[in-house]
Parts: sequence; C-alpha cells; structure tokens
Amino acid sequence: MGWDADAQVWRKLVCNAAGKLIIDPSEILEDSPTNNEVGKAPTSNWAFDHNANASAHHTRYTDTESRAAIGNLLDSTGKVLKTINFNYQELIYARNTKYQSASASTRIVVLQPVTNQTVLQIYAYQPGGSTYAAFVDVHNGTVYERLATEVIVDSKILTHKNIADAHHARYTDAEAVAAVGYNGTKYWSCRGINFHAEYPASSVIQLTANGNLIVGADGVQLFAHVALPHGATITNVIVTGNAAASAESWYLERCLLSGVSPGLMASAAINTADSTITSPVVDNSTYAYYLVTDTMDTSDEIYGAIIEYTL
Repeated sequence: MGWDADAQVWRKLVCNAAGKLIIDPSEILEDSPTNNEVGKAPTSNWAFDHNANASAHHTRYTDTESRAAIGNLLDSTGKVLKTINFNYQELIYARNTKYQSASASTRIVVLQPVTNQTVLQIYAYQPGGSTYAAFVDVHNGTVYERLATEVIVDSKILTHKNIADAHHARYTDAEAVAAVGYNGTKYWSCRGINFHAEYPASSVIQLTANGNLIVGADGVQLFAHVALPHGATITNVIVTGNAAASAESWYLERCLLSGVSPGLMASAAINTADSTITSPVVDNSTYAYYLVTDTMDTSDEIYGAIIEYTL
C-alpha cells in the first residue's frame, strides 16, 4: 500500500508475483542524457557505449603542445620565437661573404628585439658547428648558432619622435584655413545692372553696355539681391554711383525667409561705405539679404556695390 497524501487514503501498489514494486524505468532513467535534466540518470547502456568511444575523450593539451601546434618555439628565457624556414640564399648576403660560400641548405631566421626595444635584430642560424657562439636550443637538443653578421633594423619605436624630418607641427585651425585660402578679406560685388526698379513695369531705367544703371525719372527705388557664403562675416559695404546719386542713401537689409519684416544691417549715402554692421554673420538658413536705395532722381546712376567679408 502507498499513502495518497492528496486524497488522504491508502492505495494498492502494482507488484509482481514476488511482491516487488513494478515501476516505469523511463521515469528515472534515459538512454541519452538530457542537458539540465536533474531528475533522471543515464542508463548503463549509454554509459557503456560512451566509455568505449575513444573519440569522445582526449588528453588535455599542455602549454608546450599548444605552442608546437602553431609552430612557436621558446628561447632560453621562455620567450616565444617565431621561426621562418627558407633557403639562406634568399637573404641579402652582400654584408657577409660566408653566405656566398656556404652550401644551399635551409636556414632559420628569428626576429628578436634587443633589451631597449628600439632595435630589431634579424638573425640567421645554422645547425651544429662551433665557429660561432651558441644562441638557443630550438629543436630536439640541436644547437643553432648565430652567423657572424647580423642585420640590424632600427624600428624607431623610441627614436622616431626625435627625427625632425619625420614630423611637422600639427596644423592649427588658422593655418588650415589659410592653406585653403579662406583667410583674409573676401569680396562680393555687382554692377549697377544687378539692381531692379521697385515697379519694373512702369519705372524708367536704362541698363548701359558698361553695366551701369541710369534712372530716367524721379521717384525710382532700386533693389539688388545679395548672395554671400553661409557663415561669412560682413565687414564693410558700399554702393557706388555718379555724383548726383550721392544725395541718396543705400541700405543693406535682411529679411526672414518665413516673414516679410526686413531688418536694417548697414546704411550710408551712395559713394560712402559703412563698416558698422548689425548682425554681421550671414545666416542663409534663416534670412535672405539684399540692397535697397532711396528713391532716385532722373539721371542718377548706380555703378555697382561691393561687400567685404571674412570666413
């Protein structure tokens, strides 16, 4: 009998003729182990097969075996040396006649930095012999000896910074601007024919072959669009004309692209410059810029306009 804790009663259990409890082995055993399964164990069948499977196990690599697998060797101090096998005649042998007379056998080249880490030494080795001092035991007890000549390559790791020809001072912002020609004063200009009358259908104006604009009646106001680089700083403005036009004034204005109210930036009499600029930095993302004159009289002439600016 077994106690049913939920129903609070005793229940008969299934047994064989000998009175042994009959259970389902798959509830506590599985033929192939499942990851993260803590309620079951592998069967003896699986354990036997796994133990007999030679490819399922191997001896862990030692550090030496790991280095040997990728072709690395250790010198006498325990440092890793990377070796390259090649025919020694491929070396530049002009500095050592022994390279010319030796037999064409394989040599080993080792790159090894010296103590101060500023010089890279390239060594060529040959097995056996006693002509030169032994350098390192690299394989199965065979001593490889350094040839008489060593090629020294200065890596400049520490000395490079002291070579004047290898460096120059970093450009400052001002030098970079100067190098591409953005420094100094720039100019925007136009001839009188760039100006237009306020009432083009009725105002009398004459555009001459030399680019001047001549007013043919009284009360004519003129306008000219100005196009300057975004970010430019306006430093000086002048509108030029004949002597008669000097009685009138010019105005540099800007107007919001989203509105109709202009703002005065500079003004003076025609033929007179103004270098006192209000809001001198050009912002083409928000404003448009233009020149405007007072009402001009008959025979007044506009020669042109000049705007100085910097970037």
